[in-house]
Amino acid sequence: MMQEALEDYIWLVGEEGRRWLAKVAEDTRPTLRILESLRKDLSAARAHLIVEQVELRRKAEEKFPWADQMFFTRKGLEQATDAWIGHYKVRRFSPGTLVADLCCGIGGDLLSLGTRGPIVGVEKDSVCELFARHNLAVIRGTNTDVGFSQVIGGDVWEYRHQLSEVWGWHIDPDRRSVGKRTTRLSLSSPPPEVIEQLLAIHPTAAVKISPGEEVPSEWQARAELEWISFRGRCRQQVVWFGALAESPGKCRATLLCDCPDPQEVQAESICGSAGMPTPIASEIGPVVCDPDPAVLASGLLGELCQRFGLQALAPQGGYLTGSAPPPTRLVSSYWVEEVLPLDVEKLKRYFRARGIGELVMKKRSGEVDPEHLRARLSLRGTERAHLIVCKHKNRFRAIVVRPV
Repeated sequence: MMQEALEDYIWLVGEEGRRWLAKVAEDTRPTLRILESLRKDLSAARAHLIVEQVELRRKAEEKFPWADQMFFTRKGLEQATDAWIGHYKVRRFSPGTLVADLCCGIGGDLLSLGTRGPIVGVEKDSVCELFARHNLAVIRGTNTDVGFSQVIGGDVWEYRHQLSEVWGWHIDPDRRSVGKRTTRLSLSSPPPEVIEQLLAIHPTAAVKISPGEEVPSEWQARAELEWISFRGRCRQQVVWFGALAESPGKCRATLLCDCPDPQEVQAESICGSAGMPTPIASEIGPVVCDPDPAVLASGLLGELCQRFGLQALAPQGGYLTGSAPPPTRLVSSYWVEEVLPLDVEKLKRYFRARGIGELVMKKRSGEVDPEHLRARLSLRGTERAHLIVCKHKNRFRAIVVRPV
């Protein structure tokens, strides 16, 4: 990066930049009008940085309760772990010990790790390094009880000689190092070979990767793989090594429950062996269940069925059935009210007879377009219904359900 450009970012986090950010955050005019106004006092580059930063802070509010005090790059925000997942993950790290966060970006995981003890962040991007340092200082504030904190610039390989000084380390490999987002770990930076060398130096580590990334077989044998879902989506996969692995060789699916304070986030998990056979239901029972995305991503559907006495409606498709709602938040449960064929005319008559004008539809198959089906049903009425469209015995079924 050109020194002139870096100086603009340094200006942005400084007192003058923060004053402009506070002013623009209150401005409700269209973006172009704001830019025109800013250009009377600022360079084009600095005016753009102010407007962009205000936009990014607004987008970041769903990830960080204190987003209005933080600094982001667009890529850094996209890849950052949100505060709820971060505070859940940090519970595995020994309190009060020095921990390193490699490839820390703008500081998503770094901020959570910094609440439990001393922390060192390592980041090679100079702007992200600057922002991570500022973000960490803002969040820690005057709380010196948690100990030493530092963000240093450089490649993670350059930090290998200091790894022996930490209790454990966390890394979030760059998944956009080839110019576009990738789900192939081999294309991440650093690649698995470098991470393996770091593990040889210090085996207690957490590697954050995308939910769909395939982990090397040698990692699967000695690490614990965890898929974490939050707010209806599977957000990330974490490969836990060494002292951080509670169940080496196993997979875990974890659902985080939303709450106002990230530090109070509650979790429910299932841990077991991936790929267990999933029993197939001969009939649709009184209850249909929709598994959490983390369960599906982790391959623990069979484990879930065995534990709670459930059966799958189809070999692929995800929906389960049982005699009663299972006592777990890892599925969304529904009472079955009617099972109908996926026939538009029959469905139309059924919904019109009951005054259904609003339909909440769930499906997993790409063969059914919910909006197209909704339009063909020509719904009229004031009542609301829930419909699950899925396959059972190789035929599409329309299951009218009621949330438990």
